[in-house]
Amino acid sequence: MSQPNEEPLRLFVSGEAGTGKSKVLKVARQALMISSGISEDVCAVGAPTGTASFAVGGATLHSLLCLPIYDTPGVVPK
Repeated sequence: MSQPNEEPLRLFVSGEAGTGKSKVLKVARQALMISSGISEDVCAVGAPTGTASFAVGGATLHSLLCLPIYDTPGVVPK
């Protein structure tokens, strides 16, 4: 676990299809777990789509950040 005064690692990975984004995230996650001795559940990984989140072993951004999903733009459900 990190020390109280340490900043958490935040990593944003982007690029075109087939450039290895999923591989980079998987390797970074493994390296973080090995170097710090933390378990996989404390490392949050999010992606914009279900397919992308499945590829990296994470969650969609809406699910990860508990964002509401609206069917009709501008109309908030009751």
